[in-house]
Amino acid sequence: MRGLPPCAAWLVTRLLARQEPPLAVMADVALVATSCPPGRAWRAPEGGELLALILIGVFGPLGQYVNIIAIRTAEASALAPIDDTRLIFDASAGYLLFVKLPDRWTLLGAAIIICSTLFITRHEARIARPITQAPPADPLSEPFPAPAATPQNGDLPCSISRKNHCS
Repeated sequence: MRGLPPCAAWLVTRLLARQEPPLAVMADVALVATSCPPGRAWRAPEGGELLALILIGVFGPLGQYVNIIAIRTAEASALAPIDDTRLIFDASAGYLLFVKLPDRWTLLGAAIIICSTLFITRHEARIARPITQAPPADPLSEPFPAPAATPQNGDLPCSISRKNHCS
């Protein structure tokens, strides 16, 4: 049940990122993510916890803004390998902060995620550019292109010609 708000926030981000301004998407995601109450275990933060929350409050929206721009400009299949690096950072943070190593099930799940991402990325790359001919066995065996003719002074484009005859 704890995974529901992050999944809902991701879906809202994916659906709205292409058509709404980033700040509007961030506001909608904030409403969805905070819709679940914290429960009875909540207490006021103290000392270092408060500093951590302030840093999360500053860098969290910045990261979300960059993520929205990425979703808007790139395909999900191109972003998935980058998003999978989060597994490495999460495992590293778990070890550094809590001296906790991932168990075998976590490693198995990470391997499944990474392998499926690599398979999908490779498959979509093959679909995107069909192979028209086999590459040459030796790249140096291809003939060099003929050199371009050297332009005369009057043939230079306006941007590099010393004469100001372009209007």
